[in-house]
Amino acid sequence: MSDEFKELDELFKPIFHMLMMLWTKSKYYNTAARLVVLVREICNDLIQQARTFIDGEEIFKSLEPSEAVAKLVLTLKVCGCFKSYYFDYKAKVATENPDNPWKFQNSSLFSRLDSFLERCHDILDLAQIVVQFNKLEKIEVGGTLGKTLTVTVHDIFDEFFGYFSKFQEITYDITMVEERQFDLDFHEFRTKIKELERQLGAVISQAFDDCTTIASTFKLMEAFDGLLEREIIQTDLERKHIELMRAYGKEVDTVAAIFAMFKDKPPTPKNSAPRSGAVYWVRGLKTRVQEPMEKLKTLSKVAMETDEAKEIIKAYDILIKALALYEQTTVEIWCSEIENTSDDCLKLPLLVRNPDNAIRVNFDPLLLKLLREVKYFLQLSIEVPENSQKIYQRGESFRQQTGNLELIAGIYNEIQDTMLEVERPLVIQKLEAIDEALNQGLNVLNWNSLKIEDYIVTVMSMLKELHEVLILIKGNVSKTEEILAKWEADVMFARKDGRVYTTEEFSESFKSVIDKRHNGITDGGLEVTKLLSLTNKTLKVNKSAPAWRVYTEFVNERVIDGFSAAINSTLNYLETQIDPEMMAKNETQPLLEISLELVAPEVVWVPEIGLAAGGAGVRDMFNGWVKSFVSIGNLMKRIDISEGNYTKEIGEDYEVSWNIARLNNLVLENEAKCTKFKESYDAYSYLWKDDLNESLAKFLEDNGKDNGEGGKDEPDLKIFDDKIAQLKNVQTEVQALPSSMVIGWLKVDSKPVKQALGTWLTKWIFLFTQHLSNRVISSMDELYQFMAFSNEVLDTHTVLVEPEPVEGEEDAPPPPEEPEEPEEPVEEGPDPREVLYNVMGCMRDIRKRQEKTDAMFDPLQQCVLLLKKYGISMNDKTLKSLEEAPMSWGGVKKKMLNVREKLSNKQQAEARAIREKSDSFTGKVEDYRKYFQTTAPFSVESTTLKPEFCDPAYEVLDHFHHGVADGTFRFGSVTTITEESRSLNESQELFELF
Repeated sequence: MSDEFKELDELFKPIFHMLMMLWTKSKYYNTAARLVVLVREICNDLIQQARTFIDGEEIFKSLEPSEAVAKLVLTLKVCGCFKSYYFDYKAKVATENPDNPWKFQNSSLFSRLDSFLERCHDILDLAQIVVQFNKLEKIEVGGTLGKTLTVTVHDIFDEFFGYFSKFQEITYDITMVEERQFDLDFHEFRTKIKELERQLGAVISQAFDDCTTIASTFKLMEAFDGLLEREIIQTDLERKHIELMRAYGKEVDTVAAIFAMFKDKPPTPKNSAPRSGAVYWVRGLKTRVQEPMEKLKTLSKVAMETDEAKEIIKAYDILIKALALYEQTTVEIWCSEIENTSDDCLKLPLLVRNPDNAIRVNFDPLLLKLLREVKYFLQLSIEVPENSQKIYQRGESFRQQTGNLELIAGIYNEIQDTMLEVERPLVIQKLEAIDEALNQGLNVLNWNSLKIEDYIVTVMSMLKELHEVLILIKGNVSKTEEILAKWEADVMFARKDGRVYTTEEFSESFKSVIDKRHNGITDGGLEVTKLLSLTNKTLKVNKSAPAWRVYTEFVNERVIDGFSAAINSTLNYLETQIDPEMMAKNETQPLLEISLELVAPEVVWVPEIGLAAGGAGVRDMFNGWVKSFVSIGNLMKRIDISEGNYTKEIGEDYEVSWNIARLNNLVLENEAKCTKFKESYDAYSYLWKDDLNESLAKFLEDNGKDNGEGGKDEPDLKIFDDKIAQLKNVQTEVQALPSSMVIGWLKVDSKPVKQALGTWLTKWIFLFTQHLSNRVISSMDELYQFMAFSNEVLDTHTVLVEPEPVEGEEDAPPPPEEPEEPEEPVEEGPDPREVLYNVMGCMRDIRKRQEKTDAMFDPLQQCVLLLKKYGISMNDKTLKSLEEAPMSWGGVKKKMLNVREKLSNKQQAEARAIREKSDSFTGKVEDYRKYFQTTAPFSVESTTLKPEFCDPAYEVLDHFHHGVADGTFRFGSVTTITEESRSLNESQELFELF
């Protein structure tokens, strides 16, 4: 539909030509009334086509405002074209048919079309307002007030969008000229828009005031482009245009001052050529004042026609002429400078050698400067001299040649700088050939010479070949050094962070690590040998050649240094794991855990911290580590003589030896600290070395009191209390000892020895408490056994006492006689005298222990309390026995007194008999003494003592000592007399006759 409507203007000319033909030829339509009706119908059809094209109901709903503007402009153009053709043909009819021209009133023909065009203008104005105000949504105002002004602009847009959204909600076709509601709605809309324009004008005025530069002012104008043309806003900004012009005048003055200050030495970009850079600079100044002037010319005439503006324009013209003259002069000076220099520069040799033997490209800087100047002058559209133009045309060739020659010089200089003295003899022939080829570029060829490219190719080929060889052999050395560096980086000692190992765990872990590292070193050694062999094949040098032997020794020294570095790296890492200072600084946990155990009769380390049988000690383990480190010299064959290994060199390495010695000192110092820690437990050696029973016996012996009977009583309870308390204190001391101790790189587990000491202390404490417990139990058992025996013996006194007659028994009639039964045999009762002596012996025993027994109960009670104090409780049976013992003992004593009273007569009678017997025994002893004095062999009958006199004398003496009474020795022997005396003494003791 859009394309069809655009093409309508092509039909207007044929239509009016046909109408003209009808007017001049037809007899029917050549009247004014009919032609007016026909034109009106055409106008109505055109209006309908335009309405369909615009689609008034959807124009602001489905189309973007810019698209609506385009459609409305096209509609006005097409309709205007229709009226234009009408006036053209009206004039043509008047010329060709002056007797009958078109004398129609325009209003009679185009009244409805004009109303439609007026409506379209209103709609176009509406669409343009929408387009212009839609820009406000994305506008960001700069400057110090930018944030506040931006918010205000966005608020204005939001308010506008609300008005427009309400306008979009109308339901009628706005293109229908008969719909007068549009006029009311549009008037209301424009009234609100004018208010928004006033607000926006105030905002733009504030933004103008906030602008500090001409550039920011024009940027502001560009941001509000379109809106500034609106009448209300334009009126508000007329005064700002004058201020803008005044600010531009200051800008012109500033540019003029800059030009005057820097025209002799213009500030050019870093990499630009000086003359072209000066031109570029002056053109920048020109652009700085020209572009604002072009924009200022679009301002209101009022601002441009003031006297102040005319002075500014005059200053602008003077400045522009000065800048143009400066540009022209700069170009002319450059042309005169290059007139004679270019040809001389091209005659210089390609290369030149520096005093340090390095070569460089001999491309004159003036020539390079010329090329740069020409390049930039051409970019600035400035004509350059023909000779310079020709040189510039060779610029790409010069660039390639200098680039290649720079590459050649760089490679050659790199070879000279990086080549080692041991490498030079290996490539001396290639190096001499290259020097000979370089002499051509140093002495013969210049920049005008032919076949420079061929020369470059030849020299480049020779250099690349040598360079590749050197890269290969240096790369092999670098790979060798990488292998050696990997040996150094992969230390032969590893542990998990923070883990403390047992010796068994770490031995297994270390074996895994060291095997892996040794395998890596073995593989690396084979790779180093292969790399050296590859270098030899590349150089094609005889292995017996002196130069190759020197180079091999060079690589061999690298290998030796690599072994040394690998070992020292590992030793240094090991130092961080065993040096107390480094461990404290790095907060490193101890490496190994060992235990301190009691293996009677000594406290021992498990494993031993020093050297041990079978190599199981900690120091043995450390020595094994070090041995594994230094043994890597055995893992690679020598590369200088193809036999042997590097063990000797490692052994003679001072740094390795010094590091090992330093670590050994750390290990020995740590052993000394461990020994000192162990001595704190040796102080308790008496606990397990002294015999428990012997110690108890000695304690009882040393602290017991003499009992007057050749023995000793138990020590006081206070002494037992002190001894047990002492052992308890020792137990507390042992418990306070650390269960583990970090000593350097070793963590000591002292729980085993602490547990053993605790067990021994328990035994010692039990020894004394058990003795006291046994003392209580045995004392009670013995007392109760004695009391039971005494009661039993005392109860036998009834045999000696005649029963008393029962009251009234004498007067009772005799019992009736019963028939006689056969008599049963009567058992004989106990001997009364024996019973008497047993009872008296029992009472004697009670008397003898009475004092001691009376005093034993309180100490035993105190003994029970003492045991309870140390957490030992007696069994209930013993406690009950101890509680009842005093009463039971009192009962035995009372019973003894009662029995004694009952047996007093028997006791007195037996006492008289004993006294009589004693008196008789006294006479017997006197008779025995007299008999002994007369009968004993005090002398011999002969004056001479002879052996045969001895036997009879010994027989007499034997009889006096242990013989029996007979007819000769009627008194018996001394033994008989003694036994009789002992029996008599015992009887006297029983009956208290002393």
